[in-house]
Amino acid sequence: LTHSSRMAGSMTFTTITPDPAIWDRFVTTHPRAHVLQLSAWGDLKAVFGWTPHRVAITDDAGDIVAGALMLFRRLPLRFRGDSAVLSWWR
Repeated sequence: LTHSSRMAGSMTFTTITPDPAIWDRFVTTHPRAHVLQLSAWGDLKAVFGWTPHRVAITDDAGDIVAGALMLFRRLPLRFRGDSAVLSWWR
């Protein structure tokens, strides 16, 4: 999945879903990276019901310049039919 957009100026940024090896190389070489951004963390969280997604932005040369490991999980939403009281007749 990729998406390109041209920002102010002449640089084009592309949004990608990098494979784990490329993503982990970016994370381990970034000075502000954290271990909880590594692919292995997403894999571990997947065991507990989370769905990991790696999203990165690349520059014109195809180098990752920004990104995040995002974790998604379905919430157990429940609805009780008797939980609302309305006065429709007023």
